[in-house]
Amino acid sequence: MSRKKIEVLPFASFPHGGRRLLGRPKMGNGSSRSGYGLSLRRMTHQTVCAYCGLDLFGDYHRWLLLQVDHVVPAGVARGLEIPAKFYEDAINLVLACAGCNGFDNRYTYTVSLPREWSAENFADLRDIVFAERAKRIDIRRAQELAVFELAPWSRDVDDPQLSDHRLPEATTVLDITELENSPARVEVERSGHPAHGQLEHL
Repeated sequence: MSRKKIEVLPFASFPHGGRRLLGRPKMGNGSSRSGYGLSLRRMTHQTVCAYCGLDLFGDYHRWLLLQVDHVVPAGVARGLEIPAKFYEDAINLVLACAGCNGFDNRYTYTVSLPREWSAENFADLRDIVFAERAKRIDIRRAQELAVFELAPWSRDVDDPQLSDHRLPEATTVLDITELENSPARVEVERSGHPAHGQLEHL
Protein backbone atom coordinates (compact mmCIF):
# COMPACT_ATOMS: atom_id res chain seq x y z
CA MET A 1 0.00 0.00 0.00
CA SER A 2 1.44 3.35 -1.03
CA ARG A 3 1.91 6.11 1.51
CA LYS A 4 3.12 9.65 1.05
CA LYS A 5 4.98 11.71 3.60
CA ILE A 6 2.85 14.39 5.27
CA GLU A 7 4.63 17.69 4.59
CA VAL A 8 1.95 20.14 5.78
CA LEU A 9 -0.87 20.10 8.28
CA PRO A 10 -3.92 18.35 6.79
CA PHE A 11 -6.11 21.34 7.67
CA ALA A 12 -4.63 23.29 4.74
CA SER A 13 -7.12 21.48 2.47
CA PHE A 14 -10.09 22.42 4.67
CA PRO A 15 -12.30 25.38 3.72
CA HIS A 16 -10.79 28.57 5.19
CA GLY A 17 -7.67 26.59 6.07
CA GLY A 18 -9.56 24.83 8.86
CA ARG A 19 -9.68 27.96 10.99
CA ARG A 20 -13.43 28.61 10.83
CA LEU A 21 -16.13 26.30 12.15
CA LEU A 22 -17.64 24.04 9.50
CA GLY A 23 -20.27 22.23 11.57
CA ARG A 24 -20.45 18.58 12.53
CA PRO A 25 -20.33 15.88 9.84
CA LYS A 26 -23.63 14.12 9.20
CA MET A 27 -23.78 10.79 11.02
CA GLY A 28 -25.55 8.96 8.21
CA ASN A 29 -25.65 5.26 9.10
CA GLY A 30 -23.15 5.76 11.95
CA SER A 31 -20.22 4.17 10.08
CA SER A 32 -16.91 5.91 9.49
CA ARG A 33 -16.69 4.27 6.06
CA SER A 34 -20.15 4.96 4.70
CA GLY A 35 -21.55 7.56 7.11
CA TYR A 36 -19.79 10.35 9.00
CA GLY A 37 -16.39 9.57 7.46
CA LEU A 38 -17.74 10.22 3.97
CA SER A 39 -19.47 13.36 5.21
CA LEU A 40 -16.14 14.54 6.65
CA ARG A 41 -14.40 13.83 3.35
CA ARG A 42 -16.93 15.96 1.47
CA MET A 43 -16.62 18.79 3.99
CA THR A 44 -12.82 18.87 4.20
CA HIS A 45 -11.58 17.23 0.96
CA GLN A 46 -9.47 14.65 2.85
CA THR A 47 -8.67 11.37 1.07
CA VAL A 48 -5.61 10.05 2.94
CA CYS A 49 -4.63 9.18 6.51
CA ALA A 50 -3.69 12.48 8.14
CA TYR A 51 -0.74 10.84 9.94
CA CYS A 52 0.91 8.49 7.45
CA GLY A 53 -0.54 9.54 4.09
CA LEU A 54 -2.13 6.19 3.15
CA ASP A 55 -4.74 6.63 0.40
CA LEU A 56 -7.92 5.47 2.13
CA PHE A 57 -10.07 5.32 -0.99
CA GLY A 58 -7.71 3.65 -3.49
CA ASP A 59 -9.22 0.19 -3.16
CA TYR A 60 -11.51 -1.91 -0.98
CA HIS A 61 -8.78 -3.01 1.45
CA ARG A 62 -7.70 0.56 2.15
CA TRP A 63 -11.29 1.70 2.55
CA LEU A 64 -11.74 -0.95 5.27
CA LEU A 65 -9.02 0.83 7.29
CA LEU A 66 -10.80 4.22 7.24
CA GLN A 67 -11.50 5.75 10.66
CA VAL A 68 -12.16 9.26 12.00
CA ASP A 69 -9.93 10.75 14.71
CA HIS A 70 -10.52 13.69 17.05
CA VAL A 71 -7.20 15.58 16.97
CA VAL A 72 -7.92 17.18 20.35
CA PRO A 73 -9.64 14.21 22.04
CA ALA A 74 -13.12 14.84 23.39
CA GLY A 75 -12.06 13.85 26.92
CA VAL A 76 -9.22 16.37 26.89
CA ALA A 77 -11.50 19.08 25.50
CA ARG A 78 -14.15 18.47 28.15
CA GLY A 79 -11.51 18.51 30.89
CA LEU A 80 -10.25 21.85 29.61
CA GLU A 81 -13.82 23.15 29.43
CA ILE A 82 -13.62 23.70 25.69
CA PRO A 83 -17.14 24.10 24.28
CA ALA A 84 -18.39 21.10 22.28
CA LYS A 85 -19.07 23.31 19.27
CA PHE A 86 -15.29 23.45 18.76
CA TYR A 87 -14.06 19.93 19.51
CA GLU A 88 -16.99 18.17 17.77
CA ASP A 89 -16.67 20.37 14.68
CA ALA A 90 -15.17 19.05 11.46
CA ILE A 91 -12.12 21.31 11.97
CA ASN A 92 -11.05 18.97 14.81
CA LEU A 93 -11.59 15.75 12.83
CA VAL A 94 -9.23 13.96 10.47
CA LEU A 95 -9.39 10.76 8.48
CA ALA A 96 -6.94 8.16 9.77
CA CYS A 97 -6.04 4.58 9.00
CA ALA A 98 -6.82 2.03 11.71
CA GLY A 99 -3.13 1.63 12.55
CA CYS A 100 -2.36 5.30 13.16
CA ASN A 101 -5.64 5.85 14.98
CA GLY A 102 -4.73 3.04 17.40
CA PHE A 103 -1.33 4.48 18.33
CA ASP A 104 -0.58 7.16 20.95
CA ASN A 105 -3.11 5.71 23.37
CA ARG A 106 -2.04 7.42 26.59
CA TYR A 107 -0.48 10.80 27.16
CA THR A 108 -0.60 13.92 29.33
CA TYR A 109 -1.23 17.45 28.17
CA THR A 110 0.12 20.52 29.92
CA VAL A 111 -1.65 23.51 28.46
CA SER A 112 -2.08 27.20 29.08
CA LEU A 113 -5.75 28.09 28.79
CA PRO A 114 -7.04 31.16 26.97
CA ARG A 115 -9.50 33.41 28.79
CA GLU A 116 -12.15 32.59 26.21
CA TRP A 117 -12.22 29.94 23.51
CA SER A 118 -12.65 30.95 19.89
CA ALA A 119 -12.34 29.08 16.60
CA GLU A 120 -8.98 30.78 16.09
CA ASN A 121 -7.32 29.83 19.40
CA PHE A 122 -8.88 26.37 19.28
CA ALA A 123 -7.30 25.90 15.83
CA ASP A 124 -3.97 26.99 17.33
CA LEU A 125 -4.27 24.28 20.00
CA ARG A 126 -5.36 21.68 17.45
CA ASP A 127 -2.37 22.41 15.20
CA ILE A 128 0.08 22.02 18.10
CA VAL A 129 -1.54 18.78 19.28
CA PHE A 130 -1.62 17.35 15.76
CA ALA A 131 2.05 18.11 15.10
CA GLU A 132 3.15 16.51 18.37
CA ARG A 133 0.94 13.45 17.97
CA ALA A 134 2.10 12.98 14.37
CA LYS A 135 5.71 12.79 15.57
CA ARG A 136 4.86 10.18 18.20
CA ILE A 137 2.75 8.15 15.80
CA ASP A 138 5.64 8.14 13.32
CA ILE A 139 7.91 6.75 16.05
CA ARG A 140 5.36 4.03 16.84
CA ARG A 141 5.09 3.12 13.17
CA ALA A 142 8.88 2.69 13.02
CA GLN A 143 8.77 0.48 16.11
CA GLU A 144 6.03 -1.67 14.60
CA LEU A 145 7.98 -1.96 11.34
CA ALA A 146 11.03 -3.22 13.25
CA VAL A 147 8.88 -5.91 14.84
CA PHE A 148 7.28 -6.83 11.51
CA GLU A 149 10.67 -7.25 9.86
CA LEU A 150 11.53 -9.88 12.49
CA ALA A 151 8.65 -12.00 11.10
CA PRO A 152 7.20 -12.53 14.61
CA TRP A 153 4.65 -15.04 13.32
CA SER A 154 7.55 -17.45 12.70
CA ARG A 155 9.03 -17.06 16.21
CA ASP A 156 8.17 -18.15 19.71
CA VAL A 157 6.51 -15.39 21.75
CA ASP A 158 9.37 -15.67 24.30
CA ASP A 159 12.04 -15.08 21.64
CA PRO A 160 14.58 -12.59 23.11
CA GLN A 161 14.63 -10.62 19.88
CA LEU A 162 10.91 -9.93 20.23
CA SER A 163 11.39 -8.95 23.87
CA ASP A 164 13.98 -6.39 22.77
CA HIS A 165 11.29 -4.75 20.63
CA ARG A 166 8.61 -4.56 23.31
CA LEU A 167 6.77 -1.28 22.90
CA PRO A 168 7.08 1.35 25.66
CA GLU A 169 4.04 2.14 27.81
CA ALA A 170 5.28 5.38 29.39
CA THR A 171 3.04 8.41 29.36
CA THR A 172 4.24 11.26 27.17
CA VAL A 173 3.92 14.88 28.25
CA LEU A 174 2.95 17.43 25.63
CA ASP A 175 3.80 20.96 26.75
CA ILE A 176 1.69 23.60 25.06
CA THR A 177 2.80 27.13 25.95
CA GLU A 178 1.45 29.20 23.07
CA LEU A 179 -1.96 29.84 24.68
CA GLU A 180 -2.39 32.34 27.49
CA ASN A 181 -3.71 32.13 31.07
CA SER A 182 -3.20 29.63 33.88
CA PRO A 183 -1.68 26.23 33.04
CA ALA A 184 -3.59 23.03 33.63
CA ARG A 185 -2.87 19.35 33.16
CA VAL A 186 -5.19 16.55 32.25
CA GLU A 187 -4.15 12.94 31.74
CA VAL A 188 -6.42 11.01 29.45
CA GLU A 189 -6.89 7.73 27.72
CA ARG A 190 -7.24 7.98 23.93
CA SER A 191 -10.73 6.56 24.40
CA GLY A 192 -11.61 10.10 25.46
CA HIS A 193 -12.10 9.49 29.18
CA PRO A 194 -9.95 11.28 31.80
CA ALA A 195 -7.64 8.72 33.39
CA HIS A 196 -8.26 10.02 36.90
CA GLY A 197 -11.59 11.69 36.32
CA GLN A 198 -10.41 15.22 37.02
CA LEU A 199 -8.42 18.17 35.80
CA GLU A 200 -5.26 18.93 37.75
CA HIS A 201 -4.41 22.65 37.97
CA LEU A 202 -0.70 23.39 38.23
